[in-house]
Amino acid sequence: MKKIFSLFLCLTCLSFSDNPLSEDEKSALQSIQVNTLKAHLTFLQDDLMEGREAGERGNLIAANYIAGEFEKLGLIPKGDGGSYFQSVKLVSAHIQPETKLTLNAKKPVQFAFDSDFLLYNYPQTDTVIKKELVFARYGITAPEYNYDDFKDLDVKDKIVVIFAGEPISADSGFFMGNKNSKYALLSHKSKAIKRLGAAGALVLATPEHAGSYKFLSNYLGHRTVSLNRDYVHSNSENSDFVFPVLNPDASKQFAENIGWKFDEVAVSLTKQKTGTIKNATVEITVKSNRRYFDSPNVVGLLEGSDPELTKEYVILSAHFDHIGITKPVDGDSINNGATDNASGTSALLNAAEAFAKLKIKPKRSILLVACTAEEKGLLGSKFYAENPTIDLSKAIANINMDVIGFATSEKVSSITLVGDDYTTLGATMQKWARFVGLTPLPDLFPEQNFFQRSDNYNFSVKGVPSISPGAGTESKADFDVYLKYYHKPSDQLGKVPFSFNVLRLQAQCIFLSALDVANAQEKPKWLKKL
Repeated sequence: MKKIFSLFLCLTCLSFSDNPLSEDEKSALQSIQVNTLKAHLTFLQDDLMEGREAGERGNLIAANYIAGEFEKLGLIPKGDGGSYFQSVKLVSAHIQPETKLTLNAKKPVQFAFDSDFLLYNYPQTDTVIKKELVFARYGITAPEYNYDDFKDLDVKDKIVVIFAGEPISADSGFFMGNKNSKYALLSHKSKAIKRLGAAGALVLATPEHAGSYKFLSNYLGHRTVSLNRDYVHSNSENSDFVFPVLNPDASKQFAENIGWKFDEVAVSLTKQKTGTIKNATVEITVKSNRRYFDSPNVVGLLEGSDPELTKEYVILSAHFDHIGITKPVDGDSINNGATDNASGTSALLNAAEAFAKLKIKPKRSILLVACTAEEKGLLGSKFYAENPTIDLSKAIANINMDVIGFATSEKVSSITLVGDDYTTLGATMQKWARFVGLTPLPDLFPEQNFFQRSDNYNFSVKGVPSISPGAGTESKADFDVYLKYYHKPSDQLGKVPFSFNVLRLQAQCIFLSALDVANAQEKPKWLKKL
């Protein structure tokens, strides 16, 4: 009875006398339905897709399915050569056992790839480099916080030794307090250090970063994928920059062999002196087998109705790739990726259908981008941001759908708005969440860096106000449940906790938010820096 009453409330909330929607908009909204979402999601997460890994057959089948839906809806192709496909140029590298890191200090100590360290970045050709070491605390220059680990420091052609993370304090105005800012990201550190002329950087991880290191190892195992640097702007990739990341145990061993008391240095890092690490060099050997291949983004456009505002864009994005086939778990080796992210892709397609059904189109244009290779490090969206098929300076907003519909019970009625405090998009989505009957939640786990870990981030660094609505994980207990299915074969319908009704409401919230932004007189604004 409670379920029936709740459903009645959700349906009737769309027909109140103060409903701000036109009849045309109500009709379009009602096209976002459970049966449509279920049809898309069931196909995309099927075993036949083989986990939709970038560069593999299942990924290409999924891309063609999405393109077919775009064509059926009459969207304008915005890929390469008048097609819906933008070919993302990728390189797959399989790291070989000869890859190693040797510290020459008190005594030579050799660290093995995978068991002791990972490679966040490395040359796309085999290489051996031997360099002096220089210490730079966290490896951060942040003028707005009057903080500079590189002040009076010469790092040219050296390996910079840094610690993971950033300064943490109770002051929310200093590096966002206990939240991680962009300065904690390895991607930000590697680019900043490369610009200073360093040959590379070496990251030491403390026990507090053990969880982050384990997460990183999911991406940086023996086989890694990166953008082919011949097809991206010269400053967008790190060229031959080498960037090993040591695990906590190896970090302690490294530190003690250059004469540090690791635990003491780690807890008082901002007070440590920077400078050359005397009587120590490091030799890094990288060997890999490489394969060059393409994987498509799928891009379609619904043109706006206003003669002037049609030149501006609201971007809806979702990644459709997943992690493919891995070692069997309970006899199953196919990672179906139902929640991650067949759910977001299904919402993207159903939202596209709703926009296409509008008799009066939104004033601004709607660009729909289904991204590939998100699971390889946000590579599809990164490639698109570097090679946009529209004038990206005219993009006023990005709403990115990643992992929605997950629900530990039918009582869940919420949507998490990751990044709701960065821009005015947060208030917009909060309004429409409540309208459809959802409770809007902030990011309850800022330490996980969710905003920086999905495709919205690559649009935001280009200046596009962005937000990433996700599953309504209402507590740490909910999040812990999700982690049991994350990047595992059990992330499939019938096993992972999931609610199509929640997915429907979340997709409706996303559609209404995008429609609001596309028609609004004022553009979304940034409220604070990344």
